Amino acid sequence: MKVTSVPQAPIEKGPTRNLTRSSGAHDKRAAWSPDGSKIAFISDRSGEEELYVVPQDGSGAPEELTRGGKAMRYGPAWAPDGKRIALSDKDGKVYVYSFEDKKLTEIAHTARGQIRDYVWSPRGNFLATGTEDKDELVVASMNLDMIEEVRRTWQLYRDRRPDSYGDMVKEL
Repeated sequence: MKVTSVPQAPIEKGPTRNLTRSSGAHDKRAAWSPDGSKIAFISDRSGEEELYVVPQDGSGAPEELTRGGKAMRYGPAWAPDGKRIALSDKDGKVYVYSFEDKKLTEIAHTARGQIRDYVWSPRGNFLATGTEDKDELVVASMNLDMIEEVRRTWQLYRDRRPDSYGDMVKEL
């Protein structure tokens, strides 16, 4: 099925609205924000697949959140507080977009395969991902300010003992 817009249809009565108002673009993978005010979706209207949000009531035009994408994108998944959105791409990268600073940060990647499964913890302080090429579950802390420091400092660190994370798992 080829999706060319993101329609909104009421469950009972009322008109169907075309929220993205696009022609010739592929709009797909729509996801409601936690408070129900916005819908995030992926679209190729700019020539590459990017992340957009649009008011669910049709009161505004879609806003492009990302730029410069070079691969097919998957997702999006809203954080429970609605302040961040996780998404991934066909190159095996997982990103988090932050509305606060309007930045897209790569938080995980796999050398082979793709990461299409990711879910936020109920408080939004962790993102769990699963890869297609390995039997594993990766839980990433969402302190986005620390990502670059951790990558520089702990480049070779990999802990294969998830049972040792008793206190951290309680926070989920």
